[in-house]
Amino acid sequence: MADNKDFEIRIYEKFPSDFDGVELGLDDDNDLAINDMKINEGLILLPGVFSMSYQELLLSQAIDKHFAKERENWFRQNGDLKAPKIKTLSLFFIDNIKSYREDGGWLRAKFETLLRNKLDTLISKETDEQYKLFLKATRSDLSGSHAGYFAKDNAKADEDIQKEIDDILRNKDEMLSFKRDDGSWNIRRFLFSKWTLREGWDNPNVFVIAKLRTSGSEISKLQEVGRGLRLPVDENGKRLSAEEFRLDYIVDWSEKDFADSLIAEINNDNLKISNDKITDAIVNKLVEVKYADNDDKVKAKLLLEDIRDKDDKILKKEALLALLPKDFIEVVRRGKITDNGRNRRPKIKLREQNWEHLKDLWSKVTRRYFLQFEKLETSDFNKILSESLNGKIFVSPIGSITSVSMKFNDEKKQFGTEVSTSDAPAQIGVLPYGEFLKRLSKETSINPKIWHLAFVKKFNAPIEKELINDSSLKNIIENYKKTFGEVFAQKYKYDALDYSADTSLIKDGKFVGELEQNLIGTTLAESIAVEENYLYDKKAYDSDIEREVLQRTPAEQVLTFGKLPRRSIKVPTYTGGTTSPDFVYAIKDENGKVKLNLLIETKAKDTRLGENIALEAQKKLFANIENVKWHMINDADKISQILNELIQ
Repeated sequence: MADNKDFEIRIYEKFPSDFDGVELGLDDDNDLAINDMKINEGLILLPGVFSMSYQELLLSQAIDKHFAKERENWFRQNGDLKAPKIKTLSLFFIDNIKSYREDGGWLRAKFETLLRNKLDTLISKETDEQYKLFLKATRSDLSGSHAGYFAKDNAKADEDIQKEIDDILRNKDEMLSFKRDDGSWNIRRFLFSKWTLREGWDNPNVFVIAKLRTSGSEISKLQEVGRGLRLPVDENGKRLSAEEFRLDYIVDWSEKDFADSLIAEINNDNLKISNDKITDAIVNKLVEVKYADNDDKVKAKLLLEDIRDKDDKILKKEALLALLPKDFIEVVRRGKITDNGRNRRPKIKLREQNWEHLKDLWSKVTRRYFLQFEKLETSDFNKILSESLNGKIFVSPIGSITSVSMKFNDEKKQFGTEVSTSDAPAQIGVLPYGEFLKRLSKETSINPKIWHLAFVKKFNAPIEKELINDSSLKNIIENYKKTFGEVFAQKYKYDALDYSADTSLIKDGKFVGELEQNLIGTTLAESIAVEENYLYDKKAYDSDIEREVLQRTPAEQVLTFGKLPRRSIKVPTYTGGTTSPDFVYAIKDENGKVKLNLLIETKAKDTRLGENIALEAQKKLFANIENVKWHMINDADKISQILNELIQ
């Protein structure tokens, strides 16, 4: 274990050979670092990610992305005419300042070597004379093409460093120009920093962001992306609001899962106000409605009127909303800002007369049930182990750099995204066999020796060392859980106890009068009619298929129906936890009394393992309750078919 500043980091100490060439020390801020990259709490250290060759791959990919974007922005078209060029900038986040600032620093030296090689290739192929001159000017002054800004520079900066700082922080217009006042090429377009975010820096023409350091939090990662989600300006200083642009965001293998969460975050938030702060979307909209002439003047005016503070936090929410168009306000109100700045939790009222029809059902389905397990036979156990090792479970070690390319336009309502990967040369994720067995045992609760015997029995030849890696481990665990679920799903039954469970609907033995809306559905279905026999005064849903179900008015033989709240029935699963169905329909007989209750679970067409376990639990329990039918649907049209069959 390594301990620093009250947090713990896991390192595979028993296998030091895996970390050959990897140096553990302190960075400029006296934080623990490996090969100049800061280590954050909870990080599992994979040697390949910290190798110089891996960082070289990140640099190389970022340079390739930059020049692809630069050429595209240079040769812009407006119909049959050539449009004004856009100066393309790239931003690199790094951990260790010395690796860039000091003479002979490995990062600076490696970057210039890769840049030189790339320029030699491009110049040899370029046919446009002006662009070739720009590339040649860059080739003849590699150090002038990049600059760095770090907070510590302010303490003692020599003349050259001060020029870099001024270019990055203060001379934004010059940075976006291709020529200087004396007619020489302005080749500076690669920027290195560590904490530009803390200084409130941004630049509209950042098209590529590469992370050669670790981010501490999800918020900081999203802020980094925000450095590049700005509408660019062309060589004439005109902001381009009528076009669509892309940002390429490159991260290392250890953050590969961030790509999905990043896309989801951006697509989900759209124009919402995040954390009650002034966003680019709001500033752009205020320019559009002539609140002020440009972005800087909008921000200055908002600051003077005490609508925002220096950190862009909103101080007067209603005053801000009054400045925005009505259609935009509706989008904002669905985000983080609510009336009078208070977060009210909307309620939905229960219709007592309709819920009375479900009393008998509720007395049955809310009884406490316990799971009685059958003994797992040796043959069952052997089957689980054997089938867990079927298929192509052993794969070559996967180490990749994730590049997320995001499209965005003036309104930023829709983001198109593309995710690509590049293979890393390092043997990332390769594990010693003993460690591999230990992790497998931890995830499956099966002794490592038993797993070893299963491998020996299943495979005739030794397994190649490179195939014993994280990816292979993941495949075996997934196979095991799937097979275990298939076998074990048939090895238990439910027995009822003599008392009922507390649920979100029952208090002191009676139905509650109202519930928070989010217990029924996160989205209010304002455009869907609410029938008299519906269980509530409003309809709400969580998914598209639930909304489609709510749009269908059932046959008149349905006495009452509606969406069930979360945790309202609590069917226990054998893996722990509970599950509840989504909808209930009470079908009446010729006397108007309930003769049958239908419970519906809605799912997407592709279900995950955990969902299958929950489905099997519901199916097994409700099959043994009198006058209750249960169905799972992934198509709302099936509701009518199921109801008609039960009615007849």
